[in-house]
Amino acid sequence: MTRDVFGTYIHTYKFHQGVADCVILDLKYEPRDVPQRLSSQSAIDAWFDQKTKGLNNFQKAMLRKSWATMESLMSASERKQRIIASIIQDFGVRPRLNNNRGTAILVAHSIYDACHYYQLLHVNNFGPCCGIVTSYEPNHNAISREPAFSDERYKFDTYTKFVLKKGETTKQYEDEMKRRFIEEPANMKLLIVASKLLTGFDAPSCTYIYLDHTLRDHNLFQAICRTNRLDGADKDYGHIVDFKELFGNVQEAIAVYSSDELDTDEGSGGDNNVPLRNWLVEGRQKLDAAREGLHYLCEPVGLPREVEQFLRYFCGDAANPNALNETEALRVSFYKAAANFVRAFADLAQNLAEAGYSDADAAALRNEVEF
Repeated sequence: MTRDVFGTYIHTYKFHQGVADCVILDLKYEPRDVPQRLSSQSAIDAWFDQKTKGLNNFQKAMLRKSWATMESLMSASERKQRIIASIIQDFGVRPRLNNNRGTAILVAHSIYDACHYYQLLHVNNFGPCCGIVTSYEPNHNAISREPAFSDERYKFDTYTKFVLKKGETTKQYEDEMKRRFIEEPANMKLLIVASKLLTGFDAPSCTYIYLDHTLRDHNLFQAICRTNRLDGADKDYGHIVDFKELFGNVQEAIAVYSSDELDTDEGSGGDNNVPLRNWLVEGRQKLDAAREGLHYLCEPVGLPREVEQFLRYFCGDAANPNALNETEALRVSFYKAAANFVRAFADLAQNLAEAGYSDADAAALRNEVEF
């Protein structure tokens, strides 16, 4: 209807053009399988058998039904703990996240899930660097009519006991969390969100988005683009970590903003076939290229290529008072090449085998990085 009234687009500026012009970063997609099931079914069965001794079949069936609900809740909690462990590990090993320059957003399915994540995170040392931003507003009058163990009571207790300081409003808290996320990435590493901050919120430090919520189309594209703002030479991509198997959705969302026609339905001649890059393949290509570039730069270094020979080549003859100035450009090139190599290695360090490196190749890479 809009096109019938106003005609076709006057001008388009598409996602891949912005990447090519270096005004935004490309996106790297990584699926992670975190199954929602309890870890030991045999232990569960043994527990159930012990608890149902002496019961008749009807009583066992009723208990099994109630246990199924309990198992579902416990499985959900266990799954969240796995996700949290995965995120905390990233902050220990992934570039930018491990040097206090990068931040991340965790997109929860609901306000209740966001509160659950928040409480789970606050039982460890990562808690003080984590914030929560949702549309929830605690209401003391409304909560008085809620049963003790309801979802509404859980959200209310999370905000009043763990999130808000005495006398602090939700707006004051969220404004401060957003400010710290933007201005103090070392002190506010992770924001848990539910239906907020997924559009129109720009924090250049934001490098990773963790998806535990099913989003589609424009909403999904806007959400993942929270990560691709420029923020220094050490930020190469916006990283999408998907816990919800949204590969097809992400692919289609990017296609809409990359295809020759912005309308991607079949009738308009659009093309949905915009492939997401495989992060392992991309990572290996980047690592191999960085390694080759560094080897090429260091090829003239004299044998046996120990520290002494590197110093002489990149810093010049110690007897020459102008040596450091004369070799500065070469040294800067070396610093940049070494930094690119180390960052590319850090991106794949935990997944070298999956990327196709043999044990011997991986060991050689580690030795080169250490050197």
